[in-house]
This record gives sequence, C-alpha cells and structure tokens, in this order.
Amino acid sequence: MSYGYNSRTAFSKAVTDINDEAAMLLDRLDGERQSKDQKARPIIFVSHSLGGIIVKKVRALSTMAIQY
Repeated sequence: MSYGYNSRTAFSKAVTDINDEAAMLLDRLDGERQSKDQKARPIIFVSHSLGGIIVKKVRALSTMAIQY
C-alpha cells in the first residue's frame, strides 16, 4: 500500500497540517485493515523527510489511542 499527501499544505497556511495528515493516514490504515489477522500484522513504513515526520506523528497518535 502506498499513501500520498500534498506536502505543500503541510508548511503553508492551509487548513491541513502534519497532525491532520497523520490522522488521515491512521484512519486510512484502520479502514484498510478490517480483520483481526490484518490488524495483528506488523506494519513497515518506508518514508523520507516530511513523510518520516508524519509517520512519527502516526505512531504517537496510535499509542495515545491504545492507552485510552
């Protein structure tokens, strides 16, 4: 699976920011991984630059969701 985003909006005055992009990616992953087996499989992220920042934010958001 690949995920793309508009990197220009992340550093502009647009409504979308890094937190929003991370939340959208997390939501997309949740939608794609429906079964218990799919959700149990590890995910390997390959990212670069801003994508790496978004992946870090996804990890932080997913950890917060699990705790609460």
